[in-house]
Amino acid sequence: MSTVREINENPDVFVGVTLPIEYGHTGHFKQSGTIKEQAYSNIKNVVLTGKGERVGQPEFGCDVNRIIFDPITEDTSDIIEESGMQFLFGYLIYQFTMYLFLFLNMIIIK
Repeated sequence: MSTVREINENPDVFVGVTLPIEYGHTGHFKQSGTIKEQAYSNIKNVVLTGKGERVGQPEFGCDVNRIIFDPITEDTSDIIEESGMQFLFGYLIYQFTMYLFLFLNMIIIK
């Protein structure tokens, strides 16, 4: 099994496909070469996808566009907090686990 450092430093290893889908320099879809780049792409994908926008997964996404353009009320901060918690712990819990692993890996290696 490769370490995070080996994956990130090896130019021949790709972690995933970046979003939005674009052509890469190899003729295939543009791919992320580091775990950090893939995590960024995944977070961006969830934030920019509105709820109900993805076919077959109506609860996937974040209500950022709706929240931004709604009038500010006393409940706005609660709505933002609830949406953020659902976003973070519902879809991207593995991202936080991965970042914790990366952080611990950096401390141990140094």
